[in-house]
Amino acid sequence: MIKSKRDLQFNYLGYSFEELKDVVNSIEKYYYSFSKTKIDSSGAPKVKNGVIQKRILKPSKGKLRDIQNKIKDTILVKLPLPSCVKGGVKGQDTISNARVHKGNKYRFQTDLSKFFPSVSEDMVFQMFMDHGFSRVIARILSQLTTVDGELIFRKKSLPQGAPTSTHLANLVFAKVDFEILKLIEGKNIVYTRWVDDLTFSSKNPFESIKPDLIKIISANGLKINRKKTSQRTKRSVITGIDTGNNTLRVSKEFRDKENPKLSTNQITGRKHYADRVKKANQPSSYKQ
Repeated sequence: MIKSKRDLQFNYLGYSFEELKDVVNSIEKYYYSFSKTKIDSSGAPKVKNGVIQKRILKPSKGKLRDIQNKIKDTILVKLPLPSCVKGGVKGQDTISNARVHKGNKYRFQTDLSKFFPSVSEDMVFQMFMDHGFSRVIARILSQLTTVDGELIFRKKSLPQGAPTSTHLANLVFAKVDFEILKLIEGKNIVYTRWVDDLTFSSKNPFESIKPDLIKIISANGLKINRKKTSQRTKRSVITGIDTGNNTLRVSKEFRDKENPKLSTNQITGRKHYADRVKKANQPSSYKQ
């Protein structure tokens, strides 16, 4: 991949290496932060110990935003991902993610705790190195896409709200995806990942491999959210889609949220979405 500063400037970003270093040296001024209330599947605020839970977002701005958009559009989207990755991938959506699990009775779902804050600058750097970037290019790209985060043990990590963060998280976690795919190879288990939501399904029980799945994730410096870990044999909600053994439909929470307060555009959007979910049950006719 990219080996030289000149190549990075003239064929990818349009900024000299000196300009990029100047941005890195004052990178905090190119971010702003705000909190957003976490919402549960019913649309209500999440509450823990009587306190409404907040998500800290730290989007980039100005020159750094432009640089990150160029990193995403000219570099990151061209790096390959395993087919199990659905979130943040062009041509995929929550419906296509749930659809591949239709028809499988046994399901195991979990998600990763503090996914973006857990992906460190060193992880991003190593990912670029693994893809053949030179050390100096891997370092500057990792510096341009990480910032001081909320976890004490991660000095710099992926900021939630930056245009590069989802792509980088996918690329860093791809190493884990491949380890998981190797573990389930030949076992007739379907695996998909929607950013930090992992879903496994099969027509047969597969409880015996769950400890190994968790071990793989932990060994790579990430942690599962045990409160969001479940196994089911009937219906389950996969990325917002109520998924049965043979059918997909919009979730109960989605249906319950239809009320007079919704705007005309919201009502139209919900109807269109519900129609697409219904159409996904037809093997040959579903389109994004």
